[in-house]
Amino acid sequence: MDNPDSLFAKVFKGRYFRNSTPLDPIRSYSPSYGWQSIVSARPLVCKGLIKRVGSGSSIYVWYDPWISDSCPRPAICKGINYYPHLTVNQLINSQTSTWNRPLLQQFFESEEITRITGIPVATGYKPDTWGWFYTTTGRYTVKSGYTVLQELSDEGTLPVFGPDTRRLQAQSWKVKCTTKLQHFLWQIITGCLSVGARLCSRGMRVDPLCVRCGMGDETINHMLFECPPARQAWALSPIPTPPQFFPTGALYFKYGTSILEPPRQ
Repeated sequence: MDNPDSLFAKVFKGRYFRNSTPLDPIRSYSPSYGWQSIVSARPLVCKGLIKRVGSGSSIYVWYDPWISDSCPRPAICKGINYYPHLTVNQLINSQTSTWNRPLLQQFFESEEITRITGIPVATGYKPDTWGWFYTTTGRYTVKSGYTVLQELSDEGTLPVFGPDTRRLQAQSWKVKCTTKLQHFLWQIITGCLSVGARLCSRGMRVDPLCVRCGMGDETINHMLFECPPARQAWALSPIPTPPQFFPTGALYFKYGTSILEPPRQ
């Protein structure tokens, strides 16, 4: 899309989207692995695409994502009577190359007008272009795409309330042990350890069941405190432990505190 004259774009256009664009839902037969990868990422890419106003002639006011908000979106009309095929160039005074404020006030609320007038208007003809909303350069990067994907995944899950572990995270690097063990402690506290349940939540096709005991999902808390081999290790350690197993994740935090921040004598 950014470089339609490149050899890559020409080859894929000739085979897969000869009379359309890569953003359109296209049914292809015997697609290559490269094209399948592009298609699988298309829903994510579409969520972050924004149309940058040049001449405005190709941007439909009510359908195309050209307004910068928390995410790109079309403009919102303040009433129900609007022209369905209105384009952005019709909102621009062609003689002064500025926004037509009387017309904007006719269609939009004041907050929306502020967003629109914050978009610079090109002097002379300049084509409208696509950009990626989540980078300052307007170019898509794998890192920014991953960040957006994680935010979308978090929106679909219920918030988890628990203690603030930031102080423990900092304390993990002050424990007098090898760097490898310090990093392991930090992974435990932040939940970044690749246990079975964690891998499943990331979309990997693995069995979340604990491979040692088979009595529950392999979470960090289970692996360290609830699994029978772990409970035996705690029983043999000099750190005081309750007579029964750890029933909740809150006790995991308690014991993390007792290990990383032992009581002062």
